Amino acid sequence: MHTVFTYLFALFLMLDLRSEHAVYISVVEITDGRVEVKVFTDDLQNAIRNFDPNMKMAQDDQFCRENRNTIQSYFQRNLKIDINDKPMEFSYASATTEGDSYWIVFDMGKVGTWKTVSVEDRHFMEIFPTQTNIIKIIGGKQRFCKLTIGDPSCSFPM
Repeated sequence: MHTVFTYLFALFLMLDLRSEHAVYISVVEITDGRVEVKVFTDDLQNAIRNFDPNMKMAQDDQFCRENRNTIQSYFQRNLKIDINDKPMEFSYASATTEGDSYWIVFDMGKVGTWKTVSVEDRHFMEIFPTQTNIIKIIGGKQRFCKLTIGDPSCSFPM
């Protein structure tokens, strides 16, 4: 079940967003066993095209499936998650299209007891200097942080 930040993100999606939108924002939810990333479709396509000029062109609903390996490589490079001082690995599991956005799901190993969490998230910041990534951590306690190009990381005791 997605919470307040997901609904706030949905409000941004309801704005009249022409081909160029003024808001560059995404939501990353980290739970025990998975990472979910909600991004605008055109932002992901632009970032993947910038990351791999040989990406496969596809319709919005097919784009993630056709480029799953590139998407996984991109997020592994730009999203670093440490739980209990251990770097977490994650792998592409699925993606769904919701209007002008994608929910991308990555599987991640289960942790058990969470003592500390550190996140560094620079996705899309290489092409959108005003990109904001909202991080929601659900592991024992819920924690939130807002990451920008000037401050792309956060850490919490749990």
